[in-house]
Amino acid sequence: MSAHEALLDNLLPYIKKAVTFRPPDNSKRPANASTNYDAPDFVSPARVVLQVGCLNWVSQLAAWFEKGMQAIGLQETTGFNGGALLGLFYIPATIRTADATCSSSVEHIYLVIGSGLSNLQVRTRTQATKILFDAKKTVKGVEVNFQGASFTINAVKEAILSAGTFQSPQLLMISGIGPADELGKFSIPFVVHSLGCHSNGRPTGSKPGCDGPDGTAQDGLLSSDSIELLGFEKLPAEHRTNFSTSTLKALKKFPSDWLGVEYLQGNAFFGDCAAPTRDQPLNGKQYAAILGTLVAPLSRGNVTLASASGLDLPQVNPNWLMHGADQQVAIALFRRLREVWSSAAINMKRIVIGEEYWPGLHLKTEDEILDQVRESLMTVWHASGTCKMGQADDKTAVVDNSARSLA
Repeated sequence: MSAHEALLDNLLPYIKKAVTFRPPDNSKRPANASTNYDAPDFVSPARVVLQVGCLNWVSQLAAWFEKGMQAIGLQETTGFNGGALLGLFYIPATIRTADATCSSSVEHIYLVIGSGLSNLQVRTRTQATKILFDAKKTVKGVEVNFQGASFTINAVKEAILSAGTFQSPQLLMISGIGPADELGKFSIPFVVHSLGCHSNGRPTGSKPGCDGPDGTAQDGLLSSDSIELLGFEKLPAEHRTNFSTSTLKALKKFPSDWLGVEYLQGNAFFGDCAAPTRDQPLNGKQYAAILGTLVAPLSRGNVTLASASGLDLPQVNPNWLMHGADQQVAIALFRRLREVWSSAAINMKRIVIGEEYWPGLHLKTEDEILDQVRESLMTVWHASGTCKMGQADDKTAVVDNSARSLA
């Protein structure tokens, strides 16, 4: 069995058990925005608080975006949860279909608190600030802070660290696991030298595409989370013709079915993403954007310490677009986004008024496009990889394939 199959087979059953799925109510959605889904991708046990469903309201743009993406070659799929990632799909969301309100996993915490379980305690507003080790470098507890007071929670068997992409490596370094030179800056007692605790961050960047004007009810505007449709693909061959030999070689490291770019429809003007709410044009027209995302970046960022305290936020350097391959993919993706706007599916129906509003068709050369991308890049909040999984002989790895520390 391949590593991919093992991961999918082992992980998917737990994902299925973690949510209660509600099928879409297509009677509340436009006729041209009905969605298919794979029922076997979900299991609905009797008592799972976190609900997943489909949005009751879909914007007109999403339906046109679907047509435009299909016109350039993306095919509709029934979902991404079964492991097939390439294609176009109306997304499920953590939303209660019954009343179109947000469903959150935090509700499970309050359910546990009220259930009276004797073998589980939940401490809210309590922040872990340091992992404590004994003389044999075995975890013996966790130092935590509650409203300014510090105390220790002892570990009987093990401690599971899940503090997020940026604060997991921070907590390891503050506790003495990390690069010796970084720990030395703040006189942190050294436990284990680990290069990977700060240097493998994978920034997932989103670059605005081409903005162009387009033509509290449970099924109204506020029942949408603003992005209803996603598309994933590997850039087709004709968009790789200008890639350098080194870029092509770097991209070959990814599996053949590995997605390379993502498309999101935006129901607003985004511009350079500095302040979309503030920067909306005030000329009485409606604006829309198609956003492109690099989801297989080769640039690597890092997380470093601001102090020896777990209460201070770490310093994050995403290093966006530092790798030449990311730069060339971003340029090709920008041009691919223009293909969607100029596709017959969109323009023949005359929903677009005028030419590209932002950044404008005067940007044509690779240097011009790359400069614009750099100026308008933003995150889509999916950074990962700061605690890399790998083999014991990989000096940049932090955990093994069972997610246990290699330290």
